[in-house]
Amino acid sequence: MEVFSVTRNPLGGSIPDTLGQWNNLREFHSSGCGLSGTIPYFLYNISLLINITLAYSNFTGSLPPTMGAMLPRLVRIRLWGNQLTGPLPLSISNCSRLAYLDMGGNKFSGKMAIDFAKLRDIYYIRLSYNLFGSKEDDELKFIDSLKNCTSLKWLLLHKCKFQGMLPTSIGNLSNNLQDLYLYGNQLHENLPGSIGNLVGLKRLHLQGNHFKGNIPSTIGNLRNLQVVYLYKN
Repeated sequence: MEVFSVTRNPLGGSIPDTLGQWNNLREFHSSGCGLSGTIPYFLYNISLLINITLAYSNFTGSLPPTMGAMLPRLVRIRLWGNQLTGPLPLSISNCSRLAYLDMGGNKFSGKMAIDFAKLRDIYYIRLSYNLFGSKEDDELKFIDSLKNCTSLKWLLLHKCKFQGMLPTSIGNLSNNLQDLYLYGNQLHENLPGSIGNLVGLKRLHLQGNHFKGNIPSTIGNLRNLQVVYLYKN
């Protein structure tokens, strides 16, 4: 068995341990199946897995700290819309082939400190609707490591309880970036002028924060911009 997909079937229950015998499994898809319980540990032991989709379910518990080292071939992981808790494993930075990371719509918390520098192929990051706010001054420092992600097109970090200043390194993100969503956080102070470096940007959502001061004139450099939301600041 290499590909297993039962997406959008009303199965309920949990993933049976017997599936752990599928050592050649490369893709596992069970979104919208009403599955619950913790994500079985055997799934992290199938080292050939490249695609895991467990979205729109009722999974609970946390992810193992060594997850990234156990799944070195991972290209796509989608865990949107569960009840997962705890921090995101720093070992995700070991998934050097990762292109699609969707951890949104959960209850992940703590400092978001993944080093994205090694994930050069990543084009989609959605961490929105989580509880990451750590109240530390450098809690957005992870943005610095995204400068090497030259394929990045979507960076969705809205509704995460992030606080502090938006670092000037936001301007070092990929020229391919089209969507930057940071709305509904607790970001404050001025918008950095470096945001005008994101020449590929089409949609900029910064509403619902605590930004103040002037709108940087450099936003005028964003010739591809179609939508900009700055209300409720």
